[in-house]
Amino acid sequence: MLTGLSDAGRTQLRTYYRQIRGTEAESGTGLEPLTDGGRAEFQEALEDPAISGQTLAQFRRQTDDETWRELLDRDVCNSPCESTIRSVYQYTKDSDGLDPDEAKKLLNAYGKADEVSLGPGSSSSSAVQEQIDELAENDVEGVTDAMADVSASKSGFKQIAGEVDAAKQIFSEDNEIGSADIEMQNVVRDIQNAPNSKTEIDIDVDGDITVNGKKLESPSIESKNYNPEEYSGFLVKKESRDLIDKFVTQSRSRVGKDSFVVVTTDEYLDKLKDLGQTNQIRNTVQRRTSSDIEIEFTTYGELGD
Repeated sequence: MLTGLSDAGRTQLRTYYRQIRGTEAESGTGLEPLTDGGRAEFQEALEDPAISGQTLAQFRRQTDDETWRELLDRDVCNSPCESTIRSVYQYTKDSDGLDPDEAKKLLNAYGKADEVSLGPGSSSSSAVQEQIDELAENDVEGVTDAMADVSASKSGFKQIAGEVDAAKQIFSEDNEIGSADIEMQNVVRDIQNAPNSKTEIDIDVDGDITVNGKKLESPSIESKNYNPEEYSGFLVKKESRDLIDKFVTQSRSRVGKDSFVVVTTDEYLDKLKDLGQTNQIRNTVQRRTSSDIEIEFTTYGELGD
């Protein structure tokens, strides 16, 4: 059980076991009974970088649901919490996988799932993790990078939920796109004569897909898992300007993209259209690149159709 823990981690977990068994804890550990402070101390033990995924999963199995949720002070990952935690920490075992801090951030982002009522991720974080696992099992490149890029926040959860949903939609027999034809979180650096010196392609597709009846050759997919109620007209236009800079940068990078797809929620796409932003984005990118770059806007539900 304690294999792989630091000395501090061993002390904290042994102390916790003494407390739930009704025996006196060692003094000086800083882990009092299950008060609010005790939960905070225990969370620090769980966040110890030396605690392996196997240790966490074993500990969860030996802890009843009520105690587990008291300790975490919330249901981190909806139901089933245990399998989601175990799944995330499996990605820490590989040398090129998540580091413990990245896994912690992802789980904290999953803790915000209940705040999402629209778009990918609105069902549960466990459903998002299942999509991640399926993409990883099919050897889609960059899945771990997409997980590592998540911030411990609601926006971080929506980011990963949208990206994996879009990747799953593209990775289908209908599009004749295989796992080797998709790369998530493709980072391109050292870009010259562009708005940005670095850019991230959410989903880089090597092959043709059809969007809105148009055949696009190896497009860059940009996921915008947004709820329009959270974006004023000012913020929508700011997001559009950032998107324009991103597309211009990618067109001038070594990957030389000349077709783009913005995939978002139905509601946010309606707002983009109402504010005239779809045409604004398309026309501005074409003008600044002096080319007939193709930009299509669609929704998560329609991307795979």
